Amino acid sequence: MTARSGAAGPSSDLLRAVQQRYGLDGFSRARRLTGGYANDVFVLDASAPLVLHVKHPPANAENLAWEHRLLRHLAQLLPEVPAPLTARDGLTFFWHKGQPVWLTPYMPGSPAEPADRRAVAAALGRLHAVKI
Repeated sequence: MTARSGAAGPSSDLLRAVQQRYGLDGFSRARRLTGGYANDVFVLDASAPLVLHVKHPPANAENLAWEHRLLRHLAQLLPEVPAPLTARDGLTFFWHKGQPVWLTPYMPGSPAEPADRRAVAAALGRLHAVKI
């Protein structure tokens, strides 16, 4: 069973692989998050909540590595951007049953509402002003 099994959570073998790769003690539970058009996403209730991402196919390691470098750069400049965490082997993702998997910090919040348009515009302005 992979993480992409409908409403079910991530498989126990995937959770074990994440624990080993990232040197984590365990999780009290894993629950699916809404969204994730290109990934299945789950909150892992660990000592500090984490988000587990499982990428939908097709997946390209070179493109994902570029995306993660970009996110890490943006995260240094914008507190709204969660950077992929580095595993014990120094990588930001690994392959599990043909799908890339990675962790990011959990950032609580809720979807933007129409009343949030100015804050959203300001955040997009900061994002677009970043020198890459």
